[in-house]
Amino acid sequence: MSTTSKAELMRGCVGWLSDRLMLFSPARAQTVAQVLPAFKRLGELAMAAELRERRQTGSGRAWLDAAWEMLDRGEALLHWLPRIPALIALYPPFARSGFRSPPIDALARQADFQRSALAMPSRLQFALRLALIDCELPAPGAYRDAMAEEPLCRHPPASAVSSADQYAIAHAVFWLTDFGRLPARLDAEHAQYCREALPVLITRALAVGNIDLLAELMLTAHCLGDCAPALAWRALFQCQAESGLVVRGLCDDPRVWLRDRTEAQIYWENAHSTLTALMATCLCPHGELDASHG
Repeated sequence: MSTTSKAELMRGCVGWLSDRLMLFSPARAQTVAQVLPAFKRLGELAMAAELRERRQTGSGRAWLDAAWEMLDRGEALLHWLPRIPALIALYPPFARSGFRSPPIDALARQADFQRSALAMPSRLQFALRLALIDCELPAPGAYRDAMAEEPLCRHPPASAVSSADQYAIAHAVFWLTDFGRLPARLDAEHAQYCREALPVLITRALAVGNIDLLAELMLTAHCLGDCAPALAWRALFQCQAESGLVVRGLCDDPRVWLRDRTEAQIYWENAHSTLTALMATCLCPHGELDASHG
């Protein structure tokens, strides 16, 4: 597929994901080890749906409806929250879109839940507290108190920061800015660090062919109100398959990347890169590459 525009990229991603919505259902997850990745993937779908709604009212509603039904209108999330309080991070896109669950709200206010949340590993505290705040629910402490271990606060040299820390930095920007909706919540010094580091990190992601990470970094730039460079967009165009998915690795022909993969493998390997590419496109107001590009 020869994708040539952000609009075409968006249409392809939406089409491929829409045809596979039910694969996002966490219904088969029965253990903690299964629940975390299954619910995380559904939460990413819900966030993408909310960003589609922000861009064009009504465009993401069907996905949000479907995702809420996959959660049994919140009952599936309510079932696991006492054991895994960090799953509250899935709730904001639903709560902000009118899919509130009074039982979830009541649980989050209980002292037992607050104590369990406070006992979660420090690396999960940051997102958990911000999620509760964004749902207008009480958090077990200030989110800034849980940021000490975030790589974003260390400002690691862009030439040496690990892939894992790059993902962590990107996610910190997503949560702090609520995907660009609350830019003032990101301290100016951290925003400046990101603006200086992102060109280097994007170049590094392209050099190693990591399209999944590239899409995360592009989304980070848009959360800051900036636009990703044209060569990054062209890499996404190049890696969009005829079916609409965006493969997670840089390649000249997506058909080669997908060769000898089962449908299940194709979904699990490329759903995240497709979702993130879609979200970056939803947040981009800068026009096509041949127009008013940022």
